[in-house]
Amino acid sequence: MVQNRFTVLKRGYTAAQTRQWVDDVTDRFCSQLATIELSQASSTADMQEATLTYLIRNPGPGKVTVTSRAWESVDGARWLPASVTVPDDSEGHELDVHGVDGICATEDPLVLGLISATGADGEQQELTGPSDGLVNVCQ
Repeated sequence: MVQNRFTVLKRGYTAAQTRQWVDDVTDRFCSQLATIELSQASSTADMQEATLTYLIRNPGPGKVTVTSRAWESVDGARWLPASVTVPDDSEGHELDVHGVDGICATEDPLVLGLISATGADGEQQELTGPSDGLVNVCQ
C-alpha cells in the first residue's frame, strides 16, 4: 500500500499559520449566532417602570457579551444599560433590562435594536427576535 503525505499551505503562510487560518475560517463558518427571547416582563402599578428578562442561548464557539445599550425617549423615558457574559454552552442565561420614567409608552430594547452580542473577536452583532414585552405588562 502506498501512502502519500503532503501539506497544503496558503500562499505566504507557514504550515502552522495555514492551520490557524483554516481553524479560524471554520469557526466563523460553523458558528451560530446567539439567540434571544423574552422570558419574563413586569411593571410597576403606575406603569412608570418595567423590567424585562431576556433568555439568551449561545451555541458558540466562544463566549459572548450581550449588551443592552442605554436609550432615552424625547419624553424622558429611559432603558438603562445592562450586560451579561454568556458562555458557549447553549444553556439559557438571563439578561435583565430595567426601564424607568414612563417606559410603558415606548418599545422594548429588542424592538428598538439596542441589544447586541460581542464575541472574543470584538465583532458586534445585533440580536433580534420577536418581542411583545411591553404589551403584556403595560396595559
